[in-house]
Amino acid sequence: MGETTRVRVVHSPVHLRHDPGFEVEHGLLVAHHELPIRAERVRATLEADERFTVAPPDEWGTAPIDAVHDPGLGRFLERAWRDFQREVRHQREVFPDVFDHRELRAGMGDGPEPVSVLGGLGRWCFEMATPLVDGTYPAARSAVDVALTAAASVLNGDGPAFGNCRPPGHHAAHGVFGG
Repeated sequence: MGETTRVRVVHSPVHLRHDPGFEVEHGLLVAHHELPIRAERVRATLEADERFTVAPPDEWGTAPIDAVHDPGLGRFLERAWRDFQREVRHQREVFPDVFDHRELRAGMGDGPEPVSVLGGLGRWCFEMATPLVDGTYPAARSAVDVALTAAASVLNGDGPAFGNCRPPGHHAAHGVFGG
């Protein structure tokens, strides 16, 4: 019987820091749908199976993020929760009040990045189902490291890999986050 190739599962517990209690859906406050338990159940299930081995991610820094996303988005996310607590009020979940829709500035250009956190939330977020909490930025950075480490493992010929990424980030575009 041939030797079975183990699948490398890249996982980071830093994802646990992104744990909003609620989101806004159809104008109502509802329990947040994307919970830490999802990734933890995936990790525990795979860890219990001898065909998988769980490993931490490598650190990749911000250069790969800036290559895909507007660097202003990353700078904003790094400080947004902290700035909101200081400038507006202490609040566990942070949402935008308004959205910086292009048509509001039609014919006036994009203008500079907003200085206030409220202006930044409106510019960089596109909906209210993705609140920021104290641990959102470190968790998102860790999810990038997980994804890149899993991809590098496959590309380097180290065998199959699975990136247990959370928060998932699959709705983030070049210059906005949400979803």
